[in-house]
Amino acid sequence: MKKLNLLILDDNAAMRRVIARVLCMGGFADGRVFEAQEGEAALEILRREKIDLIFLDINMPGLNGLGFLQKKVADAALAPIAVVAITASGAEENRVLLKPYCMAFVQKPFTPEELNSAVAGLPIWS
Repeated sequence: MKKLNLLILDDNAAMRRVIARVLCMGGFADGRVFEAQEGEAALEILRREKIDLIFLDINMPGLNGLGFLQKKVADAALAPIAVVAITASGAEENRVLLKPYCMAFVQKPFTPEELNSAVAGLPIWS
C-alpha cells in the first residue's frame, strides 16, 4: 500500500483523533497525518504540505465543508486532491451537493470497519 499524507478537517478534536486512530489501525495512515479544525487552516496546510487525501466534516463554524471544497477546487494546484466526506448530516441534499467534490461519504457515527472499507475502495491506492 502507498504511503499517503492525510488531512483530517473537523472542528471536533476528539473526532479528529478517532479518525486518525481508525485509519492507523486500518493501515491507511502510514504517511503523515495533518489536522485542522476549520476550512481556512486546512487550506493553509494544503498550500504548504503535500496532501494526498482529505477527510472532511461538512458542518463546521467559519468556513464550512462546502465552502472549503469550493475554494479547494478553485485552486488548480489543490483541485485534484481526493476528499472523503465524514459527516453527521446524512441528508440526501448534502450528498447531491457534495458528490462532485467527494470520492466517498461516511456517516457519523461510524464503525472502524465502515471508515476503513470506504477508504480501501478509493482508486488512489492503485
